[in-house]
Amino acid sequence: MPLDAQCDLLEAVRKNVGRDGKRLKGNPRAQLRKNQVALQLRAWQRIEQTIDRNWDPDDMPAMNLAPPNATGLPSGVAPSAVKDPQLRAEYEAAIEANRQKAARYRLQSRARKLKKRWIRHAERFIIRTYIQPPARLAELEALLNVYVADAAKRARILDAVKNKKMPDDLILRNTTQPAKGATFGPVMERVVPVFSRGHMFLDLDSGKFAKMPGPSPDEQAQLDWADRSQVDVYVLTDKDSVFEPMIAFLGATVLPLKNVDWNDSAVLPILGSLSRPTVRGTLSKADVQIRGIASDEKRLPVTYAFRTRHGGAGILQIVGFTDKPKGIKIRYKMLQQAKGGKPTTQPAPDGASTQPGLVQDVRLADRGPGRRIFSGGYHFSAFSRR
Repeated sequence: MPLDAQCDLLEAVRKNVGRDGKRLKGNPRAQLRKNQVALQLRAWQRIEQTIDRNWDPDDMPAMNLAPPNATGLPSGVAPSAVKDPQLRAEYEAAIEANRQKAARYRLQSRARKLKKRWIRHAERFIIRTYIQPPARLAELEALLNVYVADAAKRARILDAVKNKKMPDDLILRNTTQPAKGATFGPVMERVVPVFSRGHMFLDLDSGKFAKMPGPSPDEQAQLDWADRSQVDVYVLTDKDSVFEPMIAFLGATVLPLKNVDWNDSAVLPILGSLSRPTVRGTLSKADVQIRGIASDEKRLPVTYAFRTRHGGAGILQIVGFTDKPKGIKIRYKMLQQAKGGKPTTQPAPDGASTQPGLVQDVRLADRGPGRRIFSGGYHFSAFSRR
């Protein structure tokens, strides 16, 4: 069973323990508890054993491989385009090696995410389960000795069960409600250009644009790149000549708002009510939410509240379009915690404009034939969270 599937299944088990209406007591309950915890610990052990300590996250697989120089062909062409059998075999071998590298990269990336998120919830479940009677501390210690290599972690769990006290960092708290004194940061205004190539991303925190390394024919590889880059949102347009813009949110909770909410402080509780979305492992098609944008500017602006999978929250408004370059005019403001009674501010970075229609690091030369990005044959420009 794939690691992600195993962890998802056991997470569902944790959430549904005790919801079947059966109230076991004594030895039957103790045996069920032991079995459930053993399953959690086996997955914990598998995550730890999967992680390669020598893995380099900066050593990424290629988005597009170039065929041998002797072919004179561009990067990303199909092997069938290489006529020479020896060069074609060399190219196919390189593609297969890169495919395997991409698979290893995804596995290592997922395992580290699971260690950060999944193991924490498993630890809480184990402590909460063994705090309840019947007391079997020696049984738990034996299980931990088999599956958990970290002695400090074993001692922490046993100490928590013995003292019947959950560690502070494992206590569930409502972190989505804005803290007292929370306010909005400065309004950031940008034009997100829409090109057929040279996809432009905007970092919400800094206001800077970034560029995707290049298109890839593999849809999951594109999502993996987006996940590694922590992309939140991108702007799409239909690949045909008709300009039909759309906005897509990656792994985010999104709520349409009334346009009057942009200037209404009463929207703060609404942002607090947005739950932080859960992404299983890496991003998938199911994590992409697409919202249409009226191509008639008379029907703008359009306003959304959002909370990203990274925890950030704010309001985004689509206010218009530009022709040179073709793009979407947006403005947004992030929820921030006030310090000393004054809102924290975030000035635009050097070389970046806060005025709509002014984009100083757009590479207009990066135009070319359309490529499929994600699904539906769309082109996109996006903005990301680092």
